[in-house]
Amino acid sequence: MNSQKQTSNEDAASQVTDEALVRQLAAGDLKALDALYTRYARPVFSLAFRILGDSADAEEVTQDVFERVWRHAPTYDPARGRFGTWLLSMTHHVAVDHVR
Repeated sequence: MNSQKQTSNEDAASQVTDEALVRQLAAGDLKALDALYTRYARPVFSLAFRILGDSADAEEVTQDVFERVWRHAPTYDPARGRFGTWLLSMTHHVAVDHVR
């Protein structure tokens, strides 16, 4: 029964928009960060890996990016672009800085 409850929670989270999750995160809801991580960890890691060419470095950048999302969630402005674009732009900048 516990796995059914977890599945229904995951289904409900998957229907929440990125923008709503970022607002929840900005309000201090760490479950929103978990949902965003579940949605975007793979593309963030993939972009970082393409830039860095090393999986350990890409993992480090991925963690750094999501830590920045947590800290900077209140600064995200959906009027300026989609969350995924903002996130991957941040990933690119963090990965390039990691190269330096």
